Amino acid sequence: DAFHPQCVYSAIDTGGRYAWANQPDIALWNLMRLADTLLPLFAEDPAEAKELAEGALVLFPERFGATYLDRFRAKLALPDEAPADLVKRCLELLANQEVDFTLFFRRLTAVAAGGEKGLLDSMFPSPDGFRSWFADWQTAADVGGLLGSMRQANPVIIPRNHRIEQAIQRANEGDFSVFKRLHEGLRSPYDERPEFADLESAPEPHEIVHQTFCGT
Repeated sequence: DAFHPQCVYSAIDTGGRYAWANQPDIALWNLMRLADTLLPLFAEDPAEAKELAEGALVLFPERFGATYLDRFRAKLALPDEAPADLVKRCLELLANQEVDFTLFFRRLTAVAAGGEKGLLDSMFPSPDGFRSWFADWQTAADVGGLLGSMRQANPVIIPRNHRIEQAIQRANEGDFSVFKRLHEGLRSPYDERPEFADLESAPEPHEIVHQTFCGT
């Protein structure tokens, strides 16, 4: 709801090991542990097996980086020749002003499709930096050619923590209607459906979930 690279998503992760910005390193660590268990299948000779595993794992950072950039280019309708710095600057803006990640990309997509820019501006407490970035983005983006990809990269509805919490609390009371409606809305997360518009919104102050767990 308020984007920041050091945000953690489980109350037990007190050291931020699995924070948003640490996900690439944690993914590689997990792959290393998986490779440890598979070494006997790679080769009978332990040294050869280790060499094969390391040869595969060393490719991960570059492949992850390329895929990461491709995904954000899609979210921003940026062609391959557009400067990658636009992605970095965008995420820095979102982090520095703690902007809602999903709503930002949702509203940027709406602006790319011809909508008004006012709602997008209003997301930034100090909008000057955003306006500078937006002007550069307008110059670099290929809205005409990549709007369809942009729409498919930016969901309208996500399973927000406060909506999940509401569904859990109501289910504990024997009422599964909130869960069923949330489930129905999430079946087509990229489609604009007025009947589910309320599921798009960020939480009100009293709805913010301050503690989550892996099992949630």
